[in-house]
Amino acid sequence: MEKVVGSVIDRTRKYEIIVYAALWLLVIMMPFFNEIMRVVNGREFSWYNISRWWLGLVPFILIFCINTFILFPKLLLKNRFKEYVAISLVLIAGFVSFQLLTFDTRMVAAHRVINLQSAQLSRPHYRFLGLPMPILTDIVFLLFLITINVAVVVVFKYIRERSIREALERLRLMDELKLLKAQINPHFLMNILNNIHSMIEIDAVKAQDMTLELSRLMRYVLYEGANPTASFADEVAFILNYVSLMRGRYPDSKVQISVEVPENPSRKIIIPSMLLATFVENVFKHGISYRMKSCVDIRIKEDNDVVTFSCMNSKPNCSDVSADGGMGLDNIRRRLELMYVDGYQLDIDDTETSFRVELIMQSL
Repeated sequence: MEKVVGSVIDRTRKYEIIVYAALWLLVIMMPFFNEIMRVVNGREFSWYNISRWWLGLVPFILIFCINTFILFPKLLLKNRFKEYVAISLVLIAGFVSFQLLTFDTRMVAAHRVINLQSAQLSRPHYRFLGLPMPILTDIVFLLFLITINVAVVVVFKYIRERSIREALERLRLMDELKLLKAQINPHFLMNILNNIHSMIEIDAVKAQDMTLELSRLMRYVLYEGANPTASFADEVAFILNYVSLMRGRYPDSKVQISVEVPENPSRKIIIPSMLLATFVENVFKHGISYRMKSCVDIRIKEDNDVVTFSCMNSKPNCSDVSADGGMGLDNIRRRLELMYVDGYQLDIDDTETSFRVELIMQSL
């Protein structure tokens, strides 16, 4: 779990660094755009103006670093908003004071004159609220920078927390899927063994043949069934083997078994392993009896990446039909919800005389 959370934090931090890098690259490149426009207008390209712009970025970069590496992690991200606002106001006041104290020097440097009076005559500055327009522009730019900085931190905090929640939820779902699979396999094998036990009393030779069939089924259950998914072709082959095993138990005169599957089922279609097999297992366990006439109808179709499964069985009312085992269908529903969310259609029609299931799902 710690590894997953650390991976999410590292990934979002990389994206956050990329956003900051793009922002500062744009700020650093702004004087180049200005100088290009000067050249277009017939004026000379000036590295002096570019270097002066870069030097003027120093206080902005300093406040950005204080915000990003000190105030955000220690105050803002810990919901200490009052302290953050108070210290931010102090930083802004210090920034304005610094800009006012260095204004005269910067004006002289900007206009390349020997004194402030010449600079003022060269380009007079309008004032608003008693402050020169260049300082007001710097304040607006600083507030914009802080706003963008806060927005990036808040957005990535939300993304990081949501990603961690989703990652933990995926881990929880995977653990739940493993638990469900652990329930299915013993449940499935137990029912097969019960079938063989019943056959021993009826026909010992057939019971031996069924034991061989069981070994093939167990190989699939123990190795392929341990995986969360399987190819459609493997699932169909397993169902055919299972039906063959069940045919040996029930006499043809009492039980009518009909199976229709694709001739060459696709291996490219991926579905949850042991899912369809659990339906088929329930059909034989709860739906038929070797003492009374009953029927089973299983149909499996594929259309591009869509699998349609349907099965129907009669409901004979006799003692040799198991009445328990509701865990199977509940298990199937939960697995479908975990793996498909809403991307499947399951219809169950349970009447007094028959039980019918139709499942439509896409390849995973």
